[in-house]
Amino acid sequence: MKNKEKNAFFIAEGLSNYKNIWNENYWNRPRFLPKLIFGRIGIYYLAPWINVDWHPAQEPYDI
Repeated sequence: MKNKEKNAFFIAEGLSNYKNIWNENYWNRPRFLPKLIFGRIGIYYLAPWINVDWHPAQEPYDI
């Protein structure tokens, strides 16, 4: 059975709302390279855009 969990994505309207800050998130497995987060921006959300988590967490947080 495949893992059906979805990772984060974003939709931003206008150019002032497109820059999310992603830092030290855990992404289903340890990552040694930055994690790309895909989304869309613009008035009608037509333009694809990428944000980056430059420092992904190596293990899940214990909350």
